[in-house]
Amino acid sequence: MRQRQAGNAVVFILIAIALFGALAYTFMHGAKTGQGNLTTGQAKLVAQEIINYSNTMTRAVDKLRQRGCSSDQLSFEKSPFDGSDAAYVNIKSPADLSCFLFSPAGAGVGYVVPTTGVTQPTNWVFTGSNRIDTIGDNLQSEIMMLLPFLQKEVCEQIDISLHSLITVPQDPDPWYVPFTGVYQNTNSISAVFDVTYGCIEDMGGAGSSPGQNFVYYKTLVER
Repeated sequence: MRQRQAGNAVVFILIAIALFGALAYTFMHGAKTGQGNLTTGQAKLVAQEIINYSNTMTRAVDKLRQRGCSSDQLSFEKSPFDGSDAAYVNIKSPADLSCFLFSPAGAGVGYVVPTTGVTQPTNWVFTGSNRIDTIGDNLQSEIMMLLPFLQKEVCEQIDISLHSLITVPQDPDPWYVPFTGVYQNTNSISAVFDVTYGCIEDMGGAGSSPGQNFVYYKTLVER
């Protein structure tokens, strides 16, 4: 009798383990592919990771500028730093890689993008094509980093954390032109916050339809 009860207990334990594993897989798969909504707690964690990483990038840019790199010389080219990351090749940047954000010879920052809290695979965009009217010269764009295709829940948590905003502001069309030492446009996003960082709903850019693309932005260099 006891052996039968012990055997039943083992079966129940195995079933419970199998169910837990299936639930864990479902959550991870849904979070990574953007098919499922995140809980508030999960969205907060992803939001904080994004904010922390952008703060790391800000400190790295400041470090290179203190070493003597001009803003025009900053390079966001990723490894192997041989020109294969063609979108970000900056011919103004020194050949010794000393003004490269992601090279050990420069700031040595690791390139990291979130795999959860996004609606599709994405990458950081480093651009000099948007300006904020309340800082610097209104005729000059800032150097910014943007992360498109965020889930709405993550964008909301970013704005709650940074600005105590409940409703995500909308922007008509931020620009995503990669920075190569040239400032190609001066699109204004100042109507959103008049601040240097936050999360917005892109109403027409990055190949998305309105309501489908939430974008985090952080100013790295104010001009």
